Parts: sequence; structure tokens; C-alpha cells
Amino acid sequence: MLYIYMLGYDVDFGHMEAVSLISAPKYPEKQVGYIVTSSLLNENHDFLRLAINTVRNDIIGRNETFQCLALTMVGNIGGREFAESLSPDVQKLLISSSCRPLVRKKAALCLLRLFRKNPDVVNVDGWSDRMAQLLDERDFGVLTSSMSLLVALVANNHDAYWSCLPKCVKVLERMARNQDIPQEYTYYGIPSPWLQVCICFLLNIFSYIMHTKSQSS
Repeated sequence: MLYIYMLGYDVDFGHMEAVSLISAPKYPEKQVGYIVTSSLLNENHDFLRLAINTVRNDIIGRNETFQCLALTMVGNIGGREFAESLSPDVQKLLISSSCRPLVRKKAALCLLRLFRKNPDVVNVDGWSDRMAQLLDERDFGVLTSSMSLLVALVANNHDAYWSCLPKCVKVLERMARNQDIPQEYTYYGIPSPWLQVCICFLLNIFSYIMHTKSQSS
């Protein structure tokens, strides 16, 4: 069906079958359902409403593989109905101490997409303390994805996240001065360059805000 779609032909006949595969109990069928659904359907497609309950069950379930599949699809589509129904569960996964780093990393990226698409729907009130705690994360996958989320949150409401500024400086010092970073996150001798870029971008935002306030006063 994906091949027919790539050739430019109509594949409406298979949408229901793809969505139905998401509720399959076995991994191969569920994986195909998630991949095909995220590839063929956009955020406004009516068939996605049929999958919301199944996707939520996978997100709140204990099967980490199913959680990753569901978070990936939600992050790829990023629809308003997904944001309204699933963002609280995605937030719980991100801050959960019982979830593995892989799941939490995908939860952070999923929440980032939902927030960018629907900032008026995703409730992040009071998240400054939680984001500050996430910046103490030792796993660099979770830390990098959380930093990207923080950039979006600060760009939307910078006044709420001043408490994260010292933590950002500590993370940068941890990488640049102490070289406290796993080898797999070092590229050509540079510790996690993408994470460093995110931190420098955040510091630039805070610096600009401080300069603006000092000029106005």
C-alpha cells in the first residue's frame, strides 16, 4: 500500500486496515500499523479519532516497545486531538523515574512537537521546576531532548524559566570544562555539539532579555 501511495495513487481503501493494525496484540502487526498510519494520515484525518484510545493504552501501558511506537507516531503527526487527549500522559512519562531513558527521550520529543503545534492546548503551567530537575539528568539522550523542549518553552514564555538558567550553565560546564560525557556523544572531539548549541541559544535568549530590561530601566 505504501508503494501504491508513493506512485501517486489513491490508497483510501487501506486507511481503516492500517489503523486497525495499531490495536493488534503482536509487535510486527502493531509496528506496521503505526508506520503506515503515520506515513499516510495527517493530523486532520477522521480515522485518527479511531486510534486515540488504542494509542493512549500503549502510552500508559508497561510495554516499552509499544510506548516508543506510540510516542513516535504521535510526535510525527502532532495533531490537536492528540495534544488534547495524550499530552498529560506524555508529560507523566517524561518525568517518570521508572521509565527507561529511551522512552523518556521519545516522550520529550513527542511533547516538543505537540507543544510547537498546539501551544494553547498543551498545559505546561508550573513546569519550570520540572524542567530544572530534567536538566540534572545524567543520560545525555534525555538531557538533549529535554533541552530542545526547554528552548521551545522559553521562546513561548521566558519569564517562567529563569530558574533553569544556572542549570544550563552547569550542563555546559560539565561538557566543555569537565568533559563529563559518554564517548558516543562526542563528535570529532566535540562533546555533544547539538546540546551545546541549544544551551548557547538559551543563554542568548536570557542575555537578550536581561539587556532589554536594563535598557528600559
